[in-house]
Amino acid sequence: MKLLIATTLIWSFSFSIIGNVISSAVDSWSLAFYRSFLGFIFFLPWIKKSKISKYQFKIIPIGALQIGLMYIFYLSAFNFTTVPRVLLFTTTTPLFIAITDSFVTKKLRSSIYLLAFFSTLGALIIRTTYFDHDDLMGFLFIQCANICFAFGQILYKTLKMKNNDNTNIYSDFAFFFFGALLVSCGGLLISPYSLSLSLGIIDVIAILWLGIFATGLGYFMWNRGTVEVSSSTLAVTNNLVIPLG
Repeated sequence: MKLLIATTLIWSFSFSIIGNVISSAVDSWSLAFYRSFLGFIFFLPWIKKSKISKYQFKIIPIGALQIGLMYIFYLSAFNFTTVPRVLLFTTTTPLFIAITDSFVTKKLRSSIYLLAFFSTLGALIIRTTYFDHDDLMGFLFIQCANICFAFGQILYKTLKMKNNDNTNIYSDFAFFFFGALLVSCGGLLISPYSLSLSLGIIDVIAILWLGIFATGLGYFMWNRGTVEVSSSTLAVTNNLVIPLG
């Protein structure tokens, strides 16, 4: 639980940094690439070429889904709506956690749905803002991001519970971010934008923070935290960032 709370504090800065600092200078596709690339580089030194296992290869698609695809949807939303509304739209994540957990475990736990519902309702009350049809695209992008993030969390949690070997935990996340990097590279290739290279010093500092701390360290801590708590607790903690963002 401590890891999830610590990560939430780190992530609480990300919304404002993206929406108010660099969204006008760096397009969403480039930012997804930079964040995935820096996360991968951060963990790359821990890869041991002689000890790459099938289990580690299973982590690649999880990173591709939880980070790579999620980032493309999530960051694209900032092109259509504001930071407060992005925060508002993320409040449905606990419900997707509950649905994903039931799908993966093939068990219907009413307690998870109940906690997820009240967590979502509470976050909506905290973040009640005016919503009109102009924000529809932002809402749809965030819901796609929420689904990717929820599935990625439960898939990682399930994989680690079946393979609870922490010997190469750091190298695991090199593969995790490699999966994210593959998706972000593919997205950049098919996007209408080229890689944003004209960056000011503030943009560079913001990208380094988002890539190394919010992404690299943040998702490492968050995913490690998912293994330590129940799915019910995980669903609720997904909305801890709402009052802080």
